Parts: sequence; structure tokens; C-alpha cells
Amino acid sequence: MEMGIFEKPATQIPIIKPTAYVIAGILLIVLTLPFVLLFAKKSPSEKGLAPLGADKMESTEKIETEKSGLMMGEAKKTAMFWIFVLGIVCFALVAGGVQMHIPAYLIDIGHPALFAGTIFGLLSLANTVGKLILGAVLDKFGTTGGAIYVGICMTIAMLSLLLAKGPAFAYLFAIAFGFSVVISTLGPPFMTNDIFGNKDFGAIFGVVQVFFVAAGSLGVIVSGLIYDLTESYRVAWIFFLGLFIFSMICVLVANSMKGKTKDKFTMESNKEIIS
Repeated sequence: MEMGIFEKPATQIPIIKPTAYVIAGILLIVLTLPFVLLFAKKSPSEKGLAPLGADKMESTEKIETEKSGLMMGEAKKTAMFWIFVLGIVCFALVAGGVQMHIPAYLIDIGHPALFAGTIFGLLSLANTVGKLILGAVLDKFGTTGGAIYVGICMTIAMLSLLLAKGPAFAYLFAIAFGFSVVISTLGPPFMTNDIFGNKDFGAIFGVVQVFFVAAGSLGVIVSGLIYDLTESYRVAWIFFLGLFIFSMICVLVANSMKGKTKDKFTMESNKEIIS
């Protein structure tokens, strides 16, 4: 009988012992706590930030002039917006399609359940540290630097996953994937603001987020479908690597278009004012 997307033989169902989760949880706490203590601040002033409301003396006119970019009605008319959304959809599919199948894949290629649980815990740790690193990269190098950085990390991660029968490659995968998949949480809001500006950020990001959430929920189904059709996770990993690289190319292309696109709408707006 042909297997459905969600059906697997009893021998392939990954049963991870509770001990594995306990060890992974302890490992996560022990290794992340120093980073929390190192980077946590007791008050905003320690980071040179003013209290909320301290800038109320600024005039409304000045605040308005600080806002720039496109309105939602303008953004959706541009190729830049839909190319960016395509990129968001693609890396949401990767984020949703890879992570949830890692334990099953590691057990499928011969690793014990305890090892699979340890790798999954290390991935969570790398994800936590990766947010700090990616945040710094985005702040310093913007969308372009962030896309290139996570693209390199994801390439290393997926190639390591293909070779994960060797424990060293499994560990390398967990670290590299944790560093790259954080783009799914930090990327959409930062890149939306960077590419389209803050003039109508809420409306534009709301639409982008709808596409992201919908695509992310389909990722697991796509992985299962590929496995059912090929009886191998390797095909899925190669597919997702290509998809992720394509998604970063879309983001880079959209980012390269922002200057001309914003100038175009600024000129049209000035013409309307003059007329």
C-alpha cells in the first residue's frame, strides 16, 4: 500500500527517550546562561537609550519628516515587493520543512535517539547565539550582508546534513543551521523596514508576515511529500538548499531595486504637489 504524507512504517517512527530531552535541556541552559548574563542589561541607560517618552518635546512635524519609504498601495504595485515576498515564502518553506524532520532523519541514517536529541538541543542553542550574531551583522551590513551571511551558513549546514552519518558533520550542521535559520525570525521585520522604509511599515509587514506564516506551515508537508515520493530525505535537503539560495537571491534583487523604486515614487509625489 502506498504511504501518505503523514504515514510512516512503525519501524521508521523516531522514538526519542525522555532522557535525551533532559540532557538537551540541561545542555541548553548551561551553555546559554553565560550569554544571557553577558549581554543582558539592567536598564536602557546602560545601552545609551533614553526612557520611553523622553523625546516628547520633539515637534510632530519633525517626527513626520523622519518617516520615509513607500505606502502599501505603492509597494504592491512594484516588482520589488513581489520579488521580496517570493524570497520570504521560499525561506519560510525551508525553515518549516527542515527543522521538524531532523530527529527522524538522523535516526533513519543510523544514529541513536539520544544522539538525535542532543543534536536537536545543540541546534536550539546555536539558534539562540545565532540571533545575537545575525542581529549584529544586520545592524552593521544591512540586508545585503545579512543575506550573504545566512546564505553561506545555510550552504554549510545542508551540505553537512547530507554527510551527517558522520557525527562531526551532524554537529557542524546543528551549529550552521542554527546560525542561518534565525533569518526566519529576524529577517522579515528588519528587511521589510530596510527595503520599504518606515512610512507604512505596519501595513507592509503585516502582508509579508501572512505569506511567511502560510509558507512556513506548508514546509513540513513539502518535506513529507518529497520523502513519500523518493523514500529519501536527501532529495528534500538538496531541494531546500537550492530553495534557500534562491530565496536569498530574491531578497538581494529586491534590495538592489529599492533606491530606484523609492526615487520613482518620490518624483511622482513631487509632481502631484507641484500640480
